[in-house]
Order: sequence, then C-alpha cells, then structure tokens
Amino acid sequence: MSWIITGTQKNSFTPADITTALWLDAADASTITESGGAVSQWDDKSGNNRHVSQATAADQPTYLATGFNSLPTIGFDGSSDFLKNASYEPTGAVTCFFAAERTSGSANGVLLLVKTSTIFEIVSAPGTDSYLDFTFTGAGSSSPKAIDVSGSTTSPFVLGVQYDGSGTANSDYSARFNGESQAITSSGPVGHVSETGFTIGKRSVQSISPFNGKISELIFINSQSPLVDQQKIEGYLAHRWGLTANLPADHPYKTAVPMP
Repeated sequence: MSWIITGTQKNSFTPADITTALWLDAADASTITESGGAVSQWDDKSGNNRHVSQATAADQPTYLATGFNSLPTIGFDGSSDFLKNASYEPTGAVTCFFAAERTSGSANGVLLLVKTSTIFEIVSAPGTDSYLDFTFTGAGSSSPKAIDVSGSTTSPFVLGVQYDGSGTANSDYSARFNGESQAITSSGPVGHVSETGFTIGKRSVQSISPFNGKISELIFINSQSPLVDQQKIEGYLAHRWGLTANLPADHPYKTAVPMP
C-alpha cells in the first residue's frame, strides 16, 4: 500500500496579512524609482497608493543595493534628504515599525513626521553612555515622550511605537525596541513646527533635525495593534533584515519565522 500526502504550503507572515495604511519596502526594487541611485519615489505596498516622493534632486535620498546587512536600503544624508506624501494625514491611533540604522551625527534625526489631528513625530538621537534615545510625540511639542535603549548608537534596529490618539499621558504611548517593551518617560520638547502630510527623513518645513542613516522598511497602521501582531511584525522584520540576534531569547520569533 502506498500513501499520497497532499496539502498546501504555508507561507510566512508578511505585512500583507494585516491591514496596513502605508508600507515601504526597500527590498522590493519594483517600488523604487531612482536614477543613478537618487530616489525620486518610494511606492507604497499597502494598496493605498500613498507613495512618498521627492522632486528636488538635491533632497533625494540614495538607493543602496547592499547598504543594510548586505541588503537594500534607502540612505538619508543627515542634511537635506527626505521623502513626502503631502496629502496623507491619518486620524486617531497609529502604530509604526521600522527596520533602520542610524549612521552618525549628534543632531536629532527625524525618522517619521506625520500630520494627524496634531502631529505624530519620531526622532532618534545618539544619546550618551552607549544609549540610543528616541523621542516621540503625538500631542504637540509641549508633551513629547522618550525611551532610552542600551546598545550601540549606530547598530541596525527594529523599532515600534504606538500612540492611542487621545492625549499627552505616558500611558497614551507604547514603544518596543528590538522586540522588547520599553518604559515611556517624559522628555524635553521636540520642537517641531506645524506640518502637513507624511514625511520621512526630515521636517520638510524646517531645515533642522535631518536623519543621518538608513531606512529599509517602514510599516504604518491606522490603529493600535495587539501584541500578537506587534511580535509578528518584529519577527518578520528581524528575519527579513538579518536582525534576529537583536531579539531577546524569549521572543516567540527569535528562531522561527512568524506565520499568518
């Protein structure tokens, strides 16, 4: 007697398995419009066509085919580079995750600046004593929050930040760095000014706080995500970008890729 075993192959989790508002992926070359490495547009993979672009040649970031753990990335020069969608302005709660790397520099670097009901901004800074600082706000420059995470200030990382859209208390925010929940503290003002749209790399109406580093993937969601989904996103990003060593030993996707 012989047996015939049939079935379907299971694919691992990707952001396509959840409802994303905007999804940028440097590993998908078909989503990047570039000439000589200068990126004029990075297409949104969420299906919402919220592409980010830059028409000014001097302000275009650089496509690096092997710039992030020998994988593709978009490099921002810490001076003038940024990409923007001028019309996308979400409302309410938000969740965002990055696979990114800070290159150098002492000035703050704007990873993300979004016009919501007020402003939602994430800024990275090199910090002191081998700490990498992140300051973020969703309720105006007078009430920013911060996390200080140990480790190299220039190592690739997976960062996730959530804001519930409701106010200025520490409890209105949560953050995860390399797969671990972080304590939220109050911090000094970020100092942003009024913005519009969705911007990565710099405050587009202020010539300060440019990001000096690389962004390989950005996942943005118009809601707060449950922990199970946050951990799937972390596992997906860590395995995709060679960052599994960053995850703690007890992370559910330290060794196994997440499934849908």
